[in-house]
Amino acid sequence: MITPYMTDEELKAAAYQDFLEIKMKVQISLEQFGHNLTLRPGQQRLIHSLMETKTIHTKAKNTWNICFVNDNYSAKLDGNFFINYFVYLPLHHGEHVDFLFMSILPDFLLQRVSSHFLQRYKERYLDCNQVNLLGMHPALYFMYKNPDRSEVYYQPENWTEEDLKEKTFLISAQGLSVVKIIDKMVVYITFLDQENLSRYKSQVYEEESYLKDYRKFAEAKKDAKLWQALYKKMYADPDKAKKYLLKFLSKSDLNQEDSDVMNKLMDNWDDIIDFQNRMSDYVDKMKKEEQPKSLFDVGVEMKKKMKRGGGD
Repeated sequence: MITPYMTDEELKAAAYQDFLEIKMKVQISLEQFGHNLTLRPGQQRLIHSLMETKTIHTKAKNTWNICFVNDNYSAKLDGNFFINYFVYLPLHHGEHVDFLFMSILPDFLLQRVSSHFLQRYKERYLDCNQVNLLGMHPALYFMYKNPDRSEVYYQPENWTEEDLKEKTFLISAQGLSVVKIIDKMVVYITFLDQENLSRYKSQVYEEESYLKDYRKFAEAKKDAKLWQALYKKMYADPDKAKKYLLKFLSKSDLNQEDSDVMNKLMDNWDDIIDFQNRMSDYVDKMKKEEQPKSLFDVGVEMKKKMKRGGGD
């Protein structure tokens, strides 16, 4: 039986056993809910939002609540509906309550929403915006109204090495969530409000924009104009570019070969920037003569430079 005294790893293991037991039941219930929404020819439905809840008891004596929600009904969807579903279990410990949310489809994922997170969510978003919860618990409302949660690589300057290893941010429509990500499990620690979202948004956007360009950079050598445009955008401020790249690397799992390459890049950062500047000047020169098709030959010199571990 799941108890509030379990560690996150123990909760995940116990929830996974329940997942194996109930996943088919949830899928059948989901299909039944969708079937009940289907209209026969000539029928109309005036209700614009539908919700259905039920419970499932497992052999381990856990009671999971299932909530199906359809709030985008249209008579012109040709019988196709998008249905939100939530499988959750309240975890009481004294006066506080955490919530476990378990994803069934397409695969198992456990999310633990802490009581501290919920308190901050209520204070920093629900109460100040006088939000109508539609009869939902704040934990369910958060999951329902923030389906667009995605990880960003923004990291506050005051985070310790331990924080950097364990925590990250998820950004969504209503704010920023500080979370801990474990394999197949996400633990919600605290919620930052719209003021924080506005304050961090430009920084988050700038870092994410840099990383998107970074992913394009390796292939850009095939197009001199694209390479130069990306370079001028990414390395206009070399110190900031280095900081963003280091943050990205701290969150990435690199194999030994890639790790060695990136370490050499950091050790020779000033030389690399100097060489990149000369490559950009080379492109300007070639533009006046003829459009180069590729920077591959020039790139060979940079690879040799990194391999030597220094500049001229």
